[in-house]
Amino acid sequence: MRILLIDTAGPVAGVAAFAGDSVLYSASARVPSGTEAWLEPHLQAALDAVGPLDRVAVTVGPGAFTGIRVGVAAALGVAFARGVEVAPISSLALRACLASDEPRVLSLLDARKGKVYAGWFDTRGPLPVALGPELDILLSEAGAQPSGLAVGEGAAVFGDLVRAAGHRLHACAADSPVAAGATLCRSVEGRAPGTVGLRYLREPDARPSRV
Repeated sequence: MRILLIDTAGPVAGVAAFAGDSVLYSASARVPSGTEAWLEPHLQAALDAVGPLDRVAVTVGPGAFTGIRVGVAAALGVAFARGVEVAPISSLALRACLASDEPRVLSLLDARKGKVYAGWFDTRGPLPVALGPELDILLSEAGAQPSGLAVGEGAAVFGDLVRAAGHRLHACAADSPVAAGATLCRSVEGRAPGTVGLRYLREPDARPSRV
């Protein structure tokens, strides 16, 4: 299966292309702003590398509101143009793919306002298995669990607090997980592009103006 993966849910954006388990293209960067401008050339390079496409996978959340929308819009555009299905991927499950063969992996993204998007996973099998729901919670709540291995940009941001809570910090916690996502992208059920929704876990701060 030939797959394009787009991840713009966190501060580190990534694009990868796979043929089976082989990584045909992978690029990532910390993009504080202008994700669309960074994404465009790498998206084209990935499409050139993968050739005929079977599906597009994209992280649909949780994560940054604007970042998620940018990635999903790009994925839907490719899927409609190529006539392929879309696999909606959890941004936390994708980051858990960085830590193989671990019974307890804490995947974290910085949710601002003193909170994190957090999910616990068992990665001893071929796929990360969720050990509970993904949550928008205080870091202290996420850390008040039996010790595990922390991954994701949120783990890197709060590294000292993560370690103080008794967890280990993955050596590549802040790296893009896209190159490790081939199996996850194949396993998620594909959907028609028009049926793909976003998973924010939090209501947006902006509210419609009252007239």
